[in-house]
Amino acid sequence: MKGSLVLFIALLALVANNCKEESPTNLLPPPELQRQVQLTLLDAHTQELWLQLSLPDTFSGRTVRLFRNNHLIKTFSVAGSDTLVLDSLLTPNQQYIYRVERVLDTVRLAVAELVCATLPITTRNFIWEVDTLGATMTHLYDVAVIHDSLIYVVGEIYLRDSLGQTDPTPYNLAIWNGQRWQLERVYWTFQGNQGVSRLTAIMAFSSNDIWVGDTVPYHWNGISWRAELGMVGIFASWINKIWGRSSSDLYIVGNNGNIAHYNGSSWRRVETGSTATLWDIWGINTEIYACGFRNSPPPAESILLKLTGDRVQALPLPPNFTPRALWFSNPHRLFIHNSRAGRTIVKRADSSWIQMSPHATQASITSLRGINANDIFGVGSRRIEHYNGETWATLNVGTIPDVFRACDYRSRTMCAVGSVGSFNTRGIVVRVRRP
Repeated sequence: MKGSLVLFIALLALVANNCKEESPTNLLPPPELQRQVQLTLLDAHTQELWLQLSLPDTFSGRTVRLFRNNHLIKTFSVAGSDTLVLDSLLTPNQQYIYRVERVLDTVRLAVAELVCATLPITTRNFIWEVDTLGATMTHLYDVAVIHDSLIYVVGEIYLRDSLGQTDPTPYNLAIWNGQRWQLERVYWTFQGNQGVSRLTAIMAFSSNDIWVGDTVPYHWNGISWRAELGMVGIFASWINKIWGRSSSDLYIVGNNGNIAHYNGSSWRRVETGSTATLWDIWGINTEIYACGFRNSPPPAESILLKLTGDRVQALPLPPNFTPRALWFSNPHRLFIHNSRAGRTIVKRADSSWIQMSPHATQASITSLRGINANDIFGVGSRRIEHYNGETWATLNVGTIPDVFRACDYRSRTMCAVGSVGSFNTRGIVVRVRRP
């Protein structure tokens, strides 16, 4: 996990000179009966730390005392093997030393220590540039950032020729090389015919390993594009999002509950039992989540799914919740936007839900992406917002689209894409970075 974490776990037998005089002089049990205690950090935020306390044996002496910076803050009994402890109202960007003692009456059986820190409140010292792509009928759908000099945007981009006429064949891929945008076409081929359709999703691992999609995924290997045909019966939708750990462990999500998983050699359909539109998917290592909703036909459906290989688990959501976007850097703190209420909420380590501080406006967010839990961008209806670990604030970047459809944030650079205009619609790309 990200953040400062130095872990010292010491398993100590009872030291006789720490006990009262009436305590036995030899209190060290045989190894198979030694009590243990462990303390680990699950999640850190600007004002709270989530600790996991473990008693991996079943022996007596299950009372523990928790100290912060040598001050006793809690004494309690542990019934099972693991217990979550929330320490809140802390100071941002502050190191804390925790010590847990396992005791039986007046005897200290085992001790563990942990040094960790809260996250800082990040600055909003940003610079930005706004670019326009296309001349008319242009729509941008998704973006992938490698670094500030390599950004990929997908959509449907129309240009005009020297006579002012619209070129009937659109571009569907734009590449930022640090100096200018280069437009390209990714072609489909079917039964001897070739064409260009709008691309709606992208995932880029490197300049030589890129996935894009319309109703089927395409892969760039650094030399050529390959369409992943044969998706009939596996995936029947436009692709809304692509996410993966690598090109041998990749997911696509779409409408009507469609999810497909690629293992590096073949695609498999992931049965969700849902007809909701799945808008977003994100993961860290093996913790992978997808979300979406359907308003009509009734009854409405909202869904949060946890994916493991080709299996899914539906997780409970708060009432009146329509999840449109999600992101996390630690699976113990999920950020999920509720488009119905225009609020982002957090699913914490103990599975409880809390509302974040309000957005600067109540309009819906369509995409969330971040670097850490104290550095997140949200884009949506006519706005870009940033969360610094304490509050949301709007970035006044000038010309912005009616709706930002997506954003990506990597290597100190955030890029958001959308479209502006009702008739001569043009694509808008906003690049935001820290100097």
